[in-house]
Amino acid sequence: MEDTDLEIVGRHDPAIIHRARVVVDSMVALTLVDCLMDTYGRNYFMGDKK
Repeated sequence: MEDTDLEIVGRHDPAIIHRARVVVDSMVALTLVDCLMDTYGRNYFMGDKK
């Protein structure tokens, strides 16, 4: 086996805590859209039964 040097370029942040708010906001948005699609998608395809 041959030794090689690993060169990492760019901005890398090992801690998620700095991005936690963005992650939480994104997950909340995905969850809300999923609920809306479930409700309105069902109404669209199966007819509104009010």
